[in-house]
Amino acid sequence: MKKIIFGLFVVLLALSSTYYYKQYKYQHRFDKLLLCEQQSIIDNNTTFPNLLNVPKTKDFYEKFCKHSTILPWFDKDLKLTPSANELIDAINEAYDNGLDSQKYHLKMLKDEIKEYTTTVEFQSIEAEANLANKLDVKLTDAYISLFDDSYYGLTDWKKYKKIQHEYNKEITQKSQEERRLKLIELNISVEDMEDEPLPKFEWEKPNKKDRNSVDELLNNLKNNQIFNSLSNLHPDIKEYKKLVLILKELRSSPNPNYKKINKILLNMERFRWVIGEYDKSNKAIVVNIPSFTLHMLENGERTWDMRVIVGKPKRPTPILEGSLSYAILNPYWTAPPTIIKEDMMKKADKMDEYLKAHNMKLFRVEKDNKIPVDASDINWTVYKDAKRIPFVFRAEPGEDNPLGVIKFTFPNKYSVYMHDTDKRQFFAEPYRAFSSGCVRLHQPTKLFSNLLGTTEDVNLSSYNKQNKAEVPVSLKKEVPVVFRYMTAGVNKNGNLEIYDDIYGYDENNIKAIKGYKNIFDINFISSPIFEVK
Repeated sequence: MKKIIFGLFVVLLALSSTYYYKQYKYQHRFDKLLLCEQQSIIDNNTTFPNLLNVPKTKDFYEKFCKHSTILPWFDKDLKLTPSANELIDAINEAYDNGLDSQKYHLKMLKDEIKEYTTTVEFQSIEAEANLANKLDVKLTDAYISLFDDSYYGLTDWKKYKKIQHEYNKEITQKSQEERRLKLIELNISVEDMEDEPLPKFEWEKPNKKDRNSVDELLNNLKNNQIFNSLSNLHPDIKEYKKLVLILKELRSSPNPNYKKINKILLNMERFRWVIGEYDKSNKAIVVNIPSFTLHMLENGERTWDMRVIVGKPKRPTPILEGSLSYAILNPYWTAPPTIIKEDMMKKADKMDEYLKAHNMKLFRVEKDNKIPVDASDINWTVYKDAKRIPFVFRAEPGEDNPLGVIKFTFPNKYSVYMHDTDKRQFFAEPYRAFSSGCVRLHQPTKLFSNLLGTTEDVNLSSYNKQNKAEVPVSLKKEVPVVFRYMTAGVNKNGNLEIYDDIYGYDENNIKAIKGYKNIFDINFISSPIFEVK
């Protein structure tokens, strides 16, 4: 009996050993074949020649492989996880958000996923592992590239500034030549004709908070958040989302209007540059330069609009984001250096008369103190061509002050602000690019009242009973202010609106977008750009 029991034990032991050996062999069949165990595959650039972002993709595997030997997009049995399909869905969604879905290996990924999942039996374990490795790297590379493009945008800012500078130089030279020919035609000497200054391109690269796509991919794979993590990168702005719907509708039309589509695609890119969450604020002020309009937003919805006057093309209003906390009643107006040099010094021969006619006073600054100066005592010819004029030109408060009776100032590097004006007749014009950079308001007291929390226009004198100069009035809360340049937008009725490219930014912006020929219909990009009808 003991012999029988011992024999059964030996048989069971043998069967068990065979089972565990097979199980071990099955579990370890991909040993030394996957990326994390073959660093040389990652290091060899020729292995994966179609990567979009080699450094970051390598960095991802360096970090991932410290804690795992399997592939990030596969399970231990080398089956694709649901995250792979989520990524494909996110790439498809990117097309609706104005990105080039094919850029992110979409066709290759679909083809290789189909090949991998429909293959009944691979020629060898090595062949299966090799295809999985390649597919895994492309999935990783696609995620990282789509993440960065969705969050940071596609514009090469160094290239954009260079293109815009050359454009400004070209149109300025053309303007100077036209002026020269006109003077010759009028038999006027052109020897002393001054060069026109180049318009400043005051649109800086958005200083967005840095986000590490590699680290976020590691975390989102772990938490199964691939689709949501990419979808949430698209601008969470109501107007942007309405543009997405309009874009879909235009693209599905039997006869798509590609000029309108191009406009929308360009301005969707500009929405990616927004830093602050003005759309979430209880109140926000948005000045759209090309439409000459101020929008008052409440929780992202436009409640009312106001006509504004913006900077002329030679002195464009800068694009910026800021925060407004107070208004100033009865403001002084201090002439900026640009206006002094380019406008006022042309009146140098009659400076005293000019200052009196404009209710202005002259000061010299000594130890931060303004010392009054009599303009008639100055030899202005000395300063006519000077680079720096050592005087302060200040207009006194009053209705004839260039700032009118109220201004809204907020910190920004360009020293621009919003204000009333003494030249209200220009608000009747459809084209309203007449200022030297600041934004003139058609209904400044309406804005002031709204920011104070009332729907009726307040009496400014009740806040300044003694009619003093430069009286600050604090607002209830800080209000986000955005000066933007959108040549396509959505009106209060949800319809698309197209605006003229008054500063010549659109075509230059498109040419600075990485891969623009695969995003825009270049047959409809010409000069003048986008004559949309």
